[in-house]
Amino acid sequence: VWGVPNGSEVQLIPTDTTVARPASVAGNQDAYAMYVHDGAAAPRYDLGDVVIVDPIRPAKPNQWVVLGIPIKDKLLAEIWRLDRICKEAISVSRNEDTTTFARDQLASINLIVGNRHA
Repeated sequence: VWGVPNGSEVQLIPTDTTVARPASVAGNQDAYAMYVHDGAAAPRYDLGDVVIVDPIRPAKPNQWVVLGIPIKDKLLAEIWRLDRICKEAISVSRNEDTTTFARDQLASINLIVGNRHA
């Protein structure tokens, strides 16, 4: 499992925990899992859930994603529902929050393909 809490975000770094690879990412060596460390995306993803992420499959509007956000020398991850995507920017939401990110502000937009509830 990748992911260490950093405030309300998750810093993506390797840990010693492993999760069985589900069929949806069989053979995909770039797939990863991470713990949900806050309730920002609840009730869809709750504190302690594990999300399975496919960084290769492109995300479409209305799908849940993990955004890789570079901050200084770290890569933080946030879970959002993708509302709109274009060349210059993406719009995302979760609960009552909505925001827009310029594409050049993001290191990655990775599709969540599964989860295990805590």
